[in-house]
Amino acid sequence: MTQPRHLISVIALLASFSICMLQPTERTSAAIQQLATLNDRGRGIQLYKAGDVKGAIVALRLAAKQNENDVTAWHYLGLALKTRGP
Repeated sequence: MTQPRHLISVIALLASFSICMLQPTERTSAAIQQLATLNDRGRGIQLYKAGDVKGAIVALRLAAKQNENDVTAWHYLGLALKTRGP
């Protein structure tokens, strides 16, 4: 008797999971945006540490623009801009 009940629970769980996966949400968009910011920030930091100041500035400006509260992106952007000079 527990087998059919268990099977129904599994089917219901799979159905609800697939519905959630098919519907894009604001939460998903925010997660994608945050990942893009982290990628730009990480790439910018790597470029800065490798000595590619111009490339670092481009990537870090993107990261700072995408998330104005990203203190790390602003920090490294400031360092890169200072290193570049006037």
